[in-house]
Amino acid sequence: MGIELTCTNGKMLSISKDGKALRFMVPKNDIPYGFSEFVPPNGGPSSISLDIAITDDDKIREIVEIEHEIRKQLVGMHGLTEDDINTMFTSNFKNGRLRLKQTRSTRLFNPDGTPMDKVAKDGDFKRGQAACSATVASVYFMNRKVGLVWYADHIKIWEPQPEADLSEYAFRD
Repeated sequence: MGIELTCTNGKMLSISKDGKALRFMVPKNDIPYGFSEFVPPNGGPSSISLDIAITDDDKIREIVEIEHEIRKQLVGMHGLTEDDINTMFTSNFKNGRLRLKQTRSTRLFNPDGTPMDKVAKDGDFKRGQAACSATVASVYFMNRKVGLVWYADHIKIWEPQPEADLSEYAFRD
């Protein structure tokens, strides 16, 4: 059985596979920008997300296949054609980076698997590494845009390594 889309309300479709949430693992990769905060210009609630650089070709292929299968199913819904979907679709996977939204239920862990007692905020863990479990939760329709909502469930964080101090070294030309 493939990916299933279920109407929840006029602007959202829930996503499942075999009757369960569509979850997958993201292996340890770089998080060059750490956590980022988005503050809407209209004063709504802010959100925190994590951009994780994906280097594993099999994982990239899996993400692209998920998006492709969902896009195919969207054709015909709400009167949308394939061209409409291609024009309106906004991907969370761009330039080899996957953006995952942090929620209140997202849990952060140290490399040894022990829970962290902090909530990530803007700029945290810049130049670090992370591995996580993620859920593709829903499809949204908003302002002539269509996209997928990707949530981070559990994130294991490796702190950035300190850069070497080269002040005591001499180099020759």
